[in-house]
Amino acid sequence: MRAAHETHGRLRVLHVLGELRASGAETMLKGSLPVMAAAGVEVSVLSTGNDVGEFGSVLEDLGVQVHHLPFRARPLFLLQLVKLARKHDVVHLHTERASFWLGASMRAASVPVIRTVHNTFLFTGKLKMVRGAQRRALRRLGVTFVAIGRDVADNERDRFGVSTVLVPNWAESRYFDNRERSPDGRHPLIVSVGNCGSLKNHDSLIRALASLHAKGLPFRYRHLGSQADAVLDEGALAQELGCADAVDFVGVADPLQHLQEATAFVMPSKCEGLGIAALEALAAGVPTLLTDVPGLREFSEVPGIWWSSPTTDGLATAIEAMLAASDVEREGRAAAGADHVKALFSPEASMARLVELYRASVPRQALR
Repeated sequence: MRAAHETHGRLRVLHVLGELRASGAETMLKGSLPVMAAAGVEVSVLSTGNDVGEFGSVLEDLGVQVHHLPFRARPLFLLQLVKLARKHDVVHLHTERASFWLGASMRAASVPVIRTVHNTFLFTGKLKMVRGAQRRALRRLGVTFVAIGRDVADNERDRFGVSTVLVPNWAESRYFDNRERSPDGRHPLIVSVGNCGSLKNHDSLIRALASLHAKGLPFRYRHLGSQADAVLDEGALAQELGCADAVDFVGVADPLQHLQEATAFVMPSKCEGLGIAALEALAAGVPTLLTDVPGLREFSEVPGIWWSSPTTDGLATAIEAMLAASDVEREGRAAAGADHVKALFSPEASMARLVELYRASVPRQALR
């Protein structure tokens, strides 16, 4: 494998996403920019959401050209997409929505396409058959499929019959480099990070915390993330359950400072691709509790993690046990985990692998 810092000609890569938010693919893209620039990869981004998304301005401030082409199930959209794609050497397709039509149209125009699958999609019935047929057709058209973790790779193979290249998710280097901890032991702070979609399972977490609050367990819970995909009003639920005075909904914010202040990080998801928020917390040396579900089991080799089922009772029991542990035990387990995370999920190795895939997908003589 070539090191990611080696430069062999300029390569223009267009990343195609939905609405740009402070979520996994976007934060990894942001973190990779210095390495990609050093490797001669010029990054542009296309938002296909109805709105560009709040993260678009973050990328633009870092010098990334951000395009906006709202998805429409019409030929004109595909023609405009292909016109933009042809101005680049490689397209990196991240969105699940309409991925077949986007990928097929660009391959019909002979544009190299890398397609990253970002979640463990547990489709069943007709949807499983359709998505499987579409994925296999894209493979025959020459699209390279990438999985962000072993659970995703296994699911793509077993459910859809598609082989993938494994390029594990990564956290920005600042999480590995800033392990200073300042938790307030008198008032334990539980932090979670992520959007409020149904798979994030915040309903069960808030109900678990409400039961602990009713028992008189002292804590504060702080949630960071967009509520744009919320399936319920989580603030109203906390109010209804009588624990609103112990809960803070911060919204979209940089997680690092909040993680450094946290007594514990909890990720209660029902399913993940490879949880970047969990990876960030582990890298930063935060005591971590994860649910035993696809996409979080990726961290089973990391020592020191507390594990739970994704149920209200399971979360309540695990959180109570975690907070009952001594500060020395919690911090010791977290430090042991942090020492293993970078070796298992090396950002440098993953970025180098992506650069290798980009260059392998384009004839050398086509590079500028």
